[in-house]
Amino acid sequence: MQTGLMLDRPLISVGQVWRLWTGHLVHHGASHGLWNLVVFIPVGCWLERIRPTLARLYLLIASALISAGLLAFDPQLSRYAGLSGLATGLLLLLACDRLKQINREPRWVWLGVLILVAGKIGFEWMTDTPIFSRLNDGVKNVPLAHLFGAVSAVGFFLLAQLKTFASADRPIA
Repeated sequence: MQTGLMLDRPLISVGQVWRLWTGHLVHHGASHGLWNLVVFIPVGCWLERIRPTLARLYLLIASALISAGLLAFDPQLSRYAGLSGLATGLLLLLACDRLKQINREPRWVWLGVLILVAGKIGFEWMTDTPIFSRLNDGVKNVPLAHLFGAVSAVGFFLLAQLKTFASADRPIA
């Protein structure tokens, strides 16, 4: 693992602010990275294809928002690594966008995605156990990252409804 990229509270406090973005690029083992990429790659590609400006702005801004949220709301968290907050957010952003579009996709599929993600976050929050990946010994699950990814996605979706923001992307049905 590249600890030089990890979100590290003490190092950010002395000016290494790039870690707010790069902490999402490193992982605690192969399982952790693989499960994040299984969601991030297809969802990110889909959103990039239909709403490129929204996808790019989300990744740029939400990376720092999720990191800042973790630092502000989990004072015990010293270090963090993982893409799951951004992957969760991208999935919710895509689901919200698809629900808004009039197309051939059944709405129940995207409503189901929203319900399943909420259930996953709730389960992991209550049990402190990740559903998919196996973390190495001594590595703590951080469902707060998933929650901040979800909250930032909903915020971005609502901002995208503003005419000036949404005009950069024309949704593809």
